[in-house]
Amino acid sequence: MYLGMAVTEVAAPLIGLDLDPGTNELVLGEGVSLVRTAHLGEAPRQLWTSATGLPAAASEVPVLLVLRIAQERSQSIPIVAARTRFQDVLSALRLFDRGNFTLGPQAYSRIDAGEWIPFPLGTTGCSQTLKILTLDQEDELRAFCNLISRRLPEPGAGPVAWALERFEMGCERVTAGQALTDFLLGLRALLEPEGTASGRLAGRLSVICAAHHERAELAERVAEAIALERSVINGTADGEQRLAQIAEELGNHLRAILRDVFCGHLEDDVRGIADGLLAEAAAAL
Repeated sequence: MYLGMAVTEVAAPLIGLDLDPGTNELVLGEGVSLVRTAHLGEAPRQLWTSATGLPAAASEVPVLLVLRIAQERSQSIPIVAARTRFQDVLSALRLFDRGNFTLGPQAYSRIDAGEWIPFPLGTTGCSQTLKILTLDQEDELRAFCNLISRRLPEPGAGPVAWALERFEMGCERVTAGQALTDFLLGLRALLEPEGTASGRLAGRLSVICAAHHERAELAERVAEAIALERSVINGTADGEQRLAQIAEELGNHLRAILRDVFCGHLEDDVRGIADGLLAEAAAAL
């Protein structure tokens, strides 16, 4: 290392993901890696406390997101850069595969082998499930993260950006009813810009996301989702399991649409594509 230079590390718990047993570190690019907690020398002691403040086993935080930057010792910790890059990776993970991925509420920074200093991330850290990233997914995830980091829209940049924000909010929710509303809002931004009174969401989503023989069933489930949303708003919702099932399905459809848009398989005008497909189907009758 050059005189006056140091390696600054920022580490944040990535909750909901574990690496293949044979992988200790997966380099994603731009200084960011997924690192097995036990593989990071002298990991922050605070990691062994869960998001609820209760003692946690090391296995509960198996993976860290780590940013390493070589910079002058006089420079401040790159907190803003770390938050941005970690959020990009989190967004990519959520679009890459199903899973309740989230960041822990605190990150930690150090210079060289110095003491770890905590700072807040402002996240909830509430995931209760663990998904293992297999060896055959590693290269695909690395390429996907690099693609998504270049194509994620700026907040407020239009319907796709707004739908992505609602999707991320839904992924963070504790209750299925809240998640259901977020996923519906995201889908409406893409597929029903005229407003809910148009009643076009079910037909447009089904023609985009379902095979011809499955479209009627999907349209019925979207109608059920809208009715469930009203019951959540009115405080009359009953049956948490069904709410969770419908919310998960709508979240998966929103994820698939957003992923296809960011990968270039769909144009941003998802509503226009759906209307074109519906017109073709009507003409074929």
